[in-house]
Amino acid sequence: MLRKQLKAEVKKIQKSPGVIIVTLICFLFFVMLYYQKAINIHSGFFTPDLLTIEYMSSFNLLLLSLVGFIPISIVGAYIGGIDYVFNTNVYTIGTNGRLKSTIVKMITLFIIILTFICFTVILGVVESIMLNRIKLQNVDYNLLIKQVFSCYIILSLSGLLGFFGATITKRVYGGIMIGTVFPIIFGQMVRYTPFLHPLTIESYTSSIVYHSFHNLSNDPQIQIQIVHRLTYETSLFIIFALIILFCFITTIMVSRRNFNA
Repeated sequence: MLRKQLKAEVKKIQKSPGVIIVTLICFLFFVMLYYQKAINIHSGFFTPDLLTIEYMSSFNLLLLSLVGFIPISIVGAYIGGIDYVFNTNVYTIGTNGRLKSTIVKMITLFIIILTFICFTVILGVVESIMLNRIKLQNVDYNLLIKQVFSCYIILSLSGLLGFFGATITKRVYGGIMIGTVFPIIFGQMVRYTPFLHPLTIESYTSSIVYHSFHNLSNDPQIQIQIVHRLTYETSLFIIFALIILFCFITTIMVSRRNFNA
């Protein structure tokens, strides 16, 4: 039963041209950076000697951690708001119940995020093999697992922010604004008011990135900025607490909302 409900949510996303276009743009962005680092000798990013399997997997995960909030927030907004667009909440809730329908949507979001991350790692492996052919390479799997987990936590918060925004506004574009546009604008505003930095999600996600991707420090083109030198565990706890908070608030909102056919 749960599998059928998850498939139904995924089919809704597959029918969204906006989500597909953004995903393709994200993929092309990854490929373009690979071309600049591995093939284009005239680019300032040409460093083929660094492009091992571990490096490319970490590099792609870093990119996804930094810019992946855009496509993931859009996916979260679409999952949370599509039933409001077509006024199908009454049918969905009548079939599954308020709590279960919300949980199914969240699980769908988390599965899609995991799919994004797995595809990113596989892409890094393929890119490295294309450049270096098949060579014996040492891979720090413990570090890679940590990076996958860090990326997953960061993107889960971004996706839930879009999901929450769509739920509270009853609009897909409302979720996109809250999940994507608002964090960017607020992040730019606090540049002029440093004392507000602890209120930004970026201050904690940048700390997680800083502690997770230190194996890329040999690349001269990569400079990871950190706003607050918090420990990895502290930043992770705060992000995880925000994820739980958004899940709880969204579930309460849906359980008490009056849906009219």
